[in-house]
Amino acid sequence: MNTRKLLKNHLIKIGFTQFKYNKDYKKWAQEKIKKSNLSKKVIEKYYYYLKQNSIKNKYKLDLNFYNLIAEFDVLYKTLHSFKFKDIVHNGMEITKELTEPTKVLDMGCNIGYLTSFYAKYFPRSNFIGYDKSRYSIDEAKKIYSKLEYPNLDFINDLKKLNNNRFNYIIDTQCLTNVSNRNLRLIVKFIKNKLKPLGKVISISNLPNEKEAEKFIEIFYDNKLFLKEIKPLLLINLNGLQAYTKLIFTENIGIVDYNVKSYFFELRKKMLY
Repeated sequence: MNTRKLLKNHLIKIGFTQFKYNKDYKKWAQEKIKKSNLSKKVIEKYYYYLKQNSIKNKYKLDLNFYNLIAEFDVLYKTLHSFKFKDIVHNGMEITKELTEPTKVLDMGCNIGYLTSFYAKYFPRSNFIGYDKSRYSIDEAKKIYSKLEYPNLDFINDLKKLNNNRFNYIIDTQCLTNVSNRNLRLIVKFIKNKLKPLGKVISISNLPNEKEAEKFIEIFYDNKLFLKEIKPLLLINLNGLQAYTKLIFTENIGIVDYNVKSYFFELRKKMLY
Protein backbone atom coordinates (compact mmCIF):
# COMPACT_ATOMS: atom_id res chain seq x y z
CA MET A 1 0.00 0.00 0.00
CA ASN A 2 1.42 3.43 -0.92
CA THR A 3 2.14 6.17 1.59
CA ARG A 4 -0.78 8.38 0.59
CA LYS A 5 -3.23 5.50 1.04
CA LEU A 6 -1.71 4.67 4.42
CA LEU A 7 -2.12 8.26 5.56
CA LYS A 8 -5.74 8.43 4.39
CA ASN A 9 -6.53 5.17 6.20
CA HIS A 10 -4.86 6.52 9.33
CA LEU A 11 -7.06 9.64 9.31
CA ILE A 12 -10.19 7.59 8.67
CA LYS A 13 -9.30 5.33 11.61
CA ILE A 14 -9.15 8.42 13.86
CA GLY A 15 -12.64 9.37 12.70
CA PHE A 16 -12.09 11.87 9.88
CA THR A 17 -14.17 11.62 6.70
CA GLN A 18 -13.11 12.60 3.19
CA PHE A 19 -15.42 14.52 0.86
CA LYS A 20 -15.17 15.38 -2.81
CA TYR A 21 -17.61 18.29 -2.81
CA ASN A 22 -18.14 21.17 -0.39
CA LYS A 23 -21.94 20.85 -0.51
CA ASP A 24 -21.73 17.20 0.60
CA TYR A 25 -19.43 18.12 3.47
CA LYS A 26 -21.68 20.96 4.65
CA LYS A 27 -24.77 18.73 4.67
CA TRP A 28 -22.91 15.97 6.54
CA ALA A 29 -21.34 18.39 9.06
CA GLN A 30 -24.65 20.09 9.88
CA GLU A 31 -26.37 16.74 10.43
CA LYS A 32 -23.49 15.36 12.49
CA ILE A 33 -23.49 18.33 14.88
CA LYS A 34 -27.28 18.51 14.96
CA LYS A 35 -27.54 14.85 16.00
CA SER A 36 -24.77 15.14 18.62
CA ASN A 37 -25.41 15.67 22.32
CA LEU A 38 -23.60 19.01 22.30
CA SER A 39 -25.28 21.83 24.16
CA LYS A 40 -26.73 24.74 22.24
CA LYS A 41 -24.13 27.03 23.81
CA VAL A 42 -21.22 24.89 22.57
CA ILE A 43 -22.65 24.66 19.05
CA GLU A 44 -23.22 28.41 18.87
CA LYS A 45 -19.69 29.06 20.07
CA TYR A 46 -18.25 26.68 17.44
CA TYR A 47 -20.14 28.33 14.58
CA TYR A 48 -19.27 31.79 15.90
CA TYR A 49 -15.55 31.06 15.63
CA LEU A 50 -15.92 29.62 12.13
CA LYS A 51 -17.93 32.63 11.00
CA GLN A 52 -15.36 35.09 12.34
CA ASN A 53 -12.63 33.14 10.60
CA SER A 54 -14.42 33.34 7.26
CA ILE A 55 -15.46 37.01 7.28
CA LYS A 56 -12.57 38.77 9.00
CA ASN A 57 -9.33 39.38 7.18
CA LYS A 58 -6.31 38.06 9.11
CA TYR A 59 -8.55 36.70 11.88
CA LYS A 60 -6.72 33.95 13.72
CA LEU A 61 -8.52 31.19 15.59
CA ASP A 62 -7.30 31.39 19.16
CA LEU A 63 -6.51 28.91 21.93
CA ASN A 64 -10.11 28.93 23.15
CA PHE A 65 -11.27 27.57 19.80
CA TYR A 66 -8.74 24.73 19.76
CA ASN A 67 -9.58 23.88 23.37
CA LEU A 68 -13.25 23.77 22.40
CA ILE A 69 -12.86 21.38 19.47
CA ALA A 70 -10.44 19.13 21.38
CA GLU A 71 -12.92 18.82 24.24
CA PHE A 72 -15.63 17.35 21.99
CA ASP A 73 -14.61 14.66 19.52
CA VAL A 74 -17.57 15.37 17.25
CA LEU A 75 -16.16 18.87 16.70
CA TYR A 76 -12.58 17.92 15.89
CA LYS A 77 -13.75 15.08 13.63
CA THR A 78 -16.08 17.48 11.83
CA LEU A 79 -13.56 20.30 11.51
CA HIS A 80 -10.64 18.16 10.36
CA SER A 81 -12.79 16.30 7.87
CA PHE A 82 -13.12 19.64 6.07
CA LYS A 83 -9.31 19.82 5.90
CA PHE A 84 -8.83 16.15 4.98
CA LYS A 85 -7.16 16.81 1.61
CA ASP A 86 -4.92 19.52 3.07
CA ILE A 87 -3.81 17.24 5.89
CA VAL A 88 -2.93 14.45 3.46
CA HIS A 89 -1.15 16.78 1.02
CA ASN A 90 0.95 18.48 3.69
CA GLY A 91 1.61 15.27 5.61
CA MET A 92 2.99 13.68 2.47
CA GLU A 93 5.42 16.58 2.00
CA ILE A 94 6.72 16.17 5.55
CA THR A 95 7.02 12.40 5.18
CA LYS A 96 9.21 12.86 2.08
CA GLU A 97 11.70 14.91 4.09
CA LEU A 98 12.14 12.64 7.11
CA THR A 99 14.80 9.93 7.36
CA GLU A 100 15.37 7.42 10.12
CA PRO A 101 16.49 6.70 12.72
CA THR A 102 15.82 10.25 13.78
CA LYS A 103 14.31 12.45 16.47
CA VAL A 104 11.45 14.80 15.58
CA LEU A 105 9.53 17.58 17.34
CA ASP A 106 6.15 18.50 15.85
CA MET A 107 5.19 22.05 16.84
CA GLY A 108 1.47 22.78 17.06
CA CYS A 109 0.47 19.15 16.63
CA ASN A 110 -3.20 19.64 17.59
CA ILE A 111 -4.55 16.18 18.55
CA GLY A 112 -1.59 14.51 16.87
CA TYR A 113 -3.27 13.18 13.73
CA LEU A 114 -0.11 13.69 11.66
CA THR A 115 2.47 13.18 14.42
CA SER A 116 1.01 9.75 15.10
CA PHE A 117 1.19 8.85 11.41
CA TYR A 118 4.87 9.80 11.23
CA ALA A 119 5.55 7.69 14.33
CA LYS A 120 3.81 4.71 12.71
CA TYR A 121 5.56 5.22 9.39
CA PHE A 122 9.03 5.61 10.96
CA PRO A 123 9.05 3.04 13.80
CA ARG A 124 12.81 3.35 14.43
CA SER A 125 12.51 7.07 15.18
CA ASN A 126 11.20 9.07 18.13
CA PHE A 127 8.51 11.73 17.89
CA ILE A 128 7.25 14.36 20.32
CA GLY A 129 4.12 16.36 19.54
CA TYR A 130 3.70 19.73 21.23
CA ASP A 131 0.62 21.91 21.40
CA LYS A 132 -0.21 24.81 23.71
CA SER A 133 -3.76 23.49 24.06
CA ARG A 134 -3.87 21.18 27.07
CA TYR A 135 -7.19 19.78 25.85
CA SER A 136 -5.60 18.81 22.52
CA ILE A 137 -2.70 17.06 24.23
CA ASP A 138 -4.99 15.27 26.70
CA GLU A 139 -7.08 14.01 23.78
CA ALA A 140 -3.98 12.91 21.86
CA LYS A 141 -2.80 10.86 24.84
CA LYS A 142 -6.20 9.13 24.94
CA ILE A 143 -6.27 8.32 21.24
CA TYR A 144 -2.72 7.02 20.70
CA SER A 145 -1.77 4.34 23.24
CA LYS A 146 1.83 3.67 24.20
CA LEU A 147 1.26 0.04 23.26
CA GLU A 148 0.53 0.94 19.65
CA TYR A 149 2.82 4.02 19.50
CA PRO A 150 5.84 3.28 21.73
CA ASN A 151 7.96 5.92 19.95
CA LEU A 152 5.46 8.77 20.42
CA ASP A 153 5.00 11.31 23.24
CA PHE A 154 2.88 14.44 23.65
CA ILE A 155 3.51 17.53 25.76
CA ASN A 156 1.92 20.95 26.26
CA ASP A 157 4.80 22.44 28.23
CA LEU A 158 8.04 23.02 26.30
CA LYS A 159 10.03 22.99 29.55
CA LYS A 160 9.42 19.24 29.69
CA LEU A 161 11.78 18.82 26.75
CA ASN A 162 14.69 19.48 29.13
CA ASN A 163 17.91 18.84 27.18
CA ASN A 164 16.28 17.09 24.22
CA ARG A 165 17.50 18.12 20.79
CA PHE A 166 16.06 17.16 17.42
CA ASN A 167 17.10 16.28 13.89
CA TYR A 168 13.85 17.74 12.55
CA ILE A 169 11.45 20.31 13.93
CA ILE A 170 8.16 20.42 12.03
CA ASP A 171 5.67 23.26 11.68
CA THR A 172 2.45 22.61 9.78
CA GLN A 173 0.45 25.86 9.61
CA CYS A 174 1.20 26.72 13.21
CA LEU A 175 3.92 29.38 13.31
CA THR A 176 2.22 31.71 10.83
CA ASN A 177 -0.70 31.93 13.27
CA VAL A 178 1.28 33.51 16.09
CA SER A 179 2.30 37.15 16.52
CA ASN A 180 5.76 38.25 15.36
CA ARG A 181 6.73 38.85 18.98
CA ASN A 182 5.85 35.29 19.98
CA LEU A 183 7.34 33.92 16.78
CA ARG A 184 10.71 35.43 17.70
CA LEU A 185 10.63 33.63 21.05
CA ILE A 186 9.57 30.35 19.44
CA VAL A 187 12.23 30.48 16.72
CA LYS A 188 14.90 31.23 19.32
CA PHE A 189 13.72 28.15 21.21
CA ILE A 190 13.73 26.08 17.99
CA LYS A 191 17.31 27.11 17.23
CA ASN A 192 18.42 25.92 20.67
CA LYS A 193 16.63 22.58 20.24
CA LEU A 194 17.97 21.78 16.77
CA LYS A 195 20.85 19.32 16.42
CA PRO A 196 23.81 20.20 14.19
CA LEU A 197 22.78 19.57 10.55
CA GLY A 198 19.16 19.52 11.71
CA LYS A 199 16.28 20.94 9.66
CA VAL A 200 13.21 23.04 10.37
CA ILE A 201 10.41 22.12 7.96
CA SER A 202 7.56 24.61 7.78
CA ILE A 203 4.43 24.27 5.67
CA SER A 204 2.78 27.66 5.95
CA ASN A 205 -0.16 29.56 4.51
CA LEU A 206 1.83 32.74 3.91
CA PRO A 207 -0.57 35.19 2.23
CA ASN A 208 1.82 37.63 0.54
CA GLU A 209 5.36 38.92 0.08
CA LYS A 210 5.30 41.16 3.13
CA GLU A 211 4.27 38.41 5.54
CA ALA A 212 6.72 35.97 3.97
CA GLU A 213 9.62 38.41 4.30
CA LYS A 214 8.84 38.97 7.99
CA PHE A 215 8.57 35.22 8.60
CA ILE A 216 11.88 34.37 6.92
CA GLU A 217 13.65 37.35 8.51
CA ILE A 218 12.85 36.11 12.02
CA PHE A 219 14.53 32.79 11.20
CA TYR A 220 17.54 34.59 9.72
CA ASP A 221 17.86 36.72 12.86
CA ASN A 222 18.30 33.45 14.76
CA LYS A 223 20.90 32.11 12.33
CA LEU A 224 18.50 29.70 10.61
CA PHE A 225 18.83 30.05 6.87
CA LEU A 226 16.45 29.27 4.04
CA LYS A 227 17.49 26.13 2.18
CA GLU A 228 14.33 25.63 0.14
CA ILE A 229 11.12 27.50 -0.68
CA LYS A 230 8.51 25.67 -2.70
CA PRO A 231 4.82 26.17 -3.54
CA LEU A 232 2.33 23.43 -2.62
CA LEU A 233 -0.89 23.64 -4.61
CA LEU A 234 -3.96 21.49 -4.18
CA ILE A 235 -7.68 21.50 -4.87
CA ASN A 236 -9.57 21.30 -1.60
CA LEU A 237 -13.24 21.84 -0.70
CA ASN A 238 -12.79 25.61 -1.11
CA GLY A 239 -11.12 25.33 -4.49
CA LEU A 240 -7.47 26.00 -5.32
CA GLN A 241 -5.30 26.36 -2.21
CA ALA A 242 -1.65 27.43 -2.01
CA TYR A 243 0.74 26.62 0.80
CA THR A 244 4.45 27.36 0.99
CA LYS A 245 6.99 24.78 2.08
CA LEU A 246 10.13 26.24 3.66
CA ILE A 247 13.18 24.41 4.96
CA PHE A 248 15.66 26.14 7.27
CA THR A 249 19.08 24.93 8.46
CA GLU A 250 22.05 26.38 10.35
CA ASN A 251 24.09 26.27 7.16
CA ILE A 252 23.75 29.24 4.82
CA GLY A 253 21.30 28.17 2.13
CA ILE A 254 19.70 30.28 -0.59
CA VAL A 255 21.75 33.46 -0.39
CA ASP A 256 19.81 35.35 -3.05
CA TYR A 257 16.23 34.24 -2.53
CA ASN A 258 13.57 36.56 -3.94
CA VAL A 259 10.17 36.48 -2.24
CA LYS A 260 8.59 38.86 -4.76
CA SER A 261 9.63 36.62 -7.61
CA TYR A 262 8.37 33.57 -5.71
CA PHE A 263 4.88 35.04 -5.22
CA PHE A 264 4.79 36.30 -8.81
CA GLU A 265 5.37 32.76 -10.08
CA LEU A 266 2.96 31.32 -7.51
CA ARG A 267 0.15 33.61 -8.63
CA LYS A 268 0.79 32.67 -12.25
CA LYS A 269 0.44 28.99 -11.36
CA MET A 270 -2.81 29.67 -9.53
CA LEU A 271 -4.23 31.49 -12.55
CA TYR A 272 -3.40 28.64 -14.90
